[in-house]
Amino acid sequence: MANSSPEQVERARFLKIVEKYVSTFTETKVIKKIFENKLTIDDYHRMLLNIFHQSRRGPLTFALAGTRVDLKHWGIQSYLLHHAEEEKSHWEWTINDLTKTNYSGEHPEKLYPTPATSAYVAFNYHIALNMPLARLGIALLLENLGANYGRRVAETLMKNLNLKSDQIVFIFGHGDTDVGHSEEILKILDQAALGVKDWQDLAYAAETAGHLYCEMYNE
Repeated sequence: MANSSPEQVERARFLKIVEKYVSTFTETKVIKKIFENKLTIDDYHRMLLNIFHQSRRGPLTFALAGTRVDLKHWGIQSYLLHHAEEEKSHWEWTINDLTKTNYSGEHPEKLYPTPATSAYVAFNYHIALNMPLARLGIALLLENLGANYGRRVAETLMKNLNLKSDQIVFIFGHGDTDVGHSEEILKILDQAALGVKDWQDLAYAAETAGHLYCEMYNE
């Protein structure tokens, strides 16, 4: 990239980090168990409980970031607030999936999140407060994971656990919508005339969130 600007170099580094975690996500314990037909219904419930805590608080960090991002980045601010509104009730999909697969434990709201889930959620708040623009870096990572694996994971769970589509609403839902979201986020970032530090913040957020998110699927 000899003729690339410093901004282009940092943008490329950010996208390589996203690609790295998309490609290594299948190496996590839970995802490997899914594709090796070793995941039990109890494993699925534990996965849904983690997703509940993530999806219950994720939209709140989008909204928080939207209130703190520099006003010159109106497009990013608008997207953060819109995305918070769009995803604010997705946690209800996890309740649906737990209920329809005969989960008999306590309501997820009464349960503490696992250490890795707690760390991932806390990091999102940290980014929203201190590097709000970089909240979209985490979003791009997760949207790419959903776009690449959501439908495949859902269809594998249906086959291996003998489930119906209305018992895997959360994963199916994100597998279908995340493709468009990935394209939207990258377009918004590219239109924002970001500086080197902005792209470095996005890379840091994606690297750390990617590590923590994978740990959620390794517990």
